[in-house]
Amino acid sequence: MSRLAILGASGHGKVLADCAALCGWHDIVFFDDAWPTLSSNRHWSILGGTSELLGSLTQFNGVVVAIGNNFIRQQKLANLQRRVLPC
Repeated sequence: MSRLAILGASGHGKVLADCAALCGWHDIVFFDDAWPTLSSNRHWSILGGTSELLGSLTQFNGVVVAIGNNFIRQQKLANLQRRVLPC
């Protein structure tokens, strides 16, 4: 089963989740720093914030950063890359 994590549960994330589902991703979950105040996104679950995603990366076949703000998106992506590709 292909499992996708999406960081960012707002509009951009919803569009990416729709596209991912159409492309065959079977298990799509969200992570958003507004969690636990925000706990679901349409019919997808929000499992935690950035720190929860970083702690569970091995559980996913793919991760997408779906944050519209370029600066914040770059920061989150760099943080993920440091975790996955440590120097």
